Amino acid sequence: MNAVFSKRGTSLAEKIRRHADQPLPYNDVARPNQHVWSVEELLQARPGIPLALDIRVSSNQQTRRGNHLDAELEALDLLDSLGVSDVRIFHEEGKATIPVRERPVLMAAIQYAQRRNGAVVAVYLDRLIRPKGFDGSSWSNRLTLDRMQELKDAAPGVPFATIYPPNDQRARGYQTVRGQQAKGKLGGRPKTETQGPGKFVRRKAALVELIVELRRQGLSYRKIAKHISQTQHWPRVSFSQVGIWCTENGV
Repeated sequence: MNAVFSKRGTSLAEKIRRHADQPLPYNDVARPNQHVWSVEELLQARPGIPLALDIRVSSNQQTRRGNHLDAELEALDLLDSLGVSDVRIFHEEGKATIPVRERPVLMAAIQYAQRRNGAVVAVYLDRLIRPKGFDGSSWSNRLTLDRMQELKDAAPGVPFATIYPPNDQRARGYQTVRGQQAKGKLGGRPKTETQGPGKFVRRKAALVELIVELRRQGLSYRKIAKHISQTQHWPRVSFSQVGIWCTENGV
């Protein structure tokens, strides 16, 4: 096997061995690419390595919608493009924020990799593990070293890898776009019939109609302008503009 060397002359296979054996410090933000490999790097170092592919969805509703099958097809297509054939799939349902040893499907994938001298793979890093306090915000999604150490402690000697590079900050965007495509959606704000120039025309017509009605009730231009400007639903208008619109409408 031809080892791939870094600038310092250390092979990727040696780096993988060090990752599997070296303990990590605690209470700091982890750099994912220092602890989890990209599949391409892993395959360069160990061609033909058996892979345990962990396909995780968070809820039963996602399972019923077939999200796990969508993710599985994407993963297999990507692995096939890399020439991977030795893959065992593990379907997991549940949160990635709970302790690693309390995730039976992930532990089964780890044990399979240990028996086959293989690796555990996920499509994205957050499919593999998330911070315990994850709430959807970008800050809470920052993995800490103790969380990564927990993953390593549960799988002695087993390298972890992701199909999309683990330090790729666009990974969440990839997931969003893929989900939109699967559902036939384009993303962005939905279009409404009041969008665009027509919206201004209709609002102006409604505002003029209100001003004309207030004028017919006997209010002066100044009082109408003051009333309109104090109403949050309408923009501020001057009494001279009120006079112009009233004159145009014959009141």
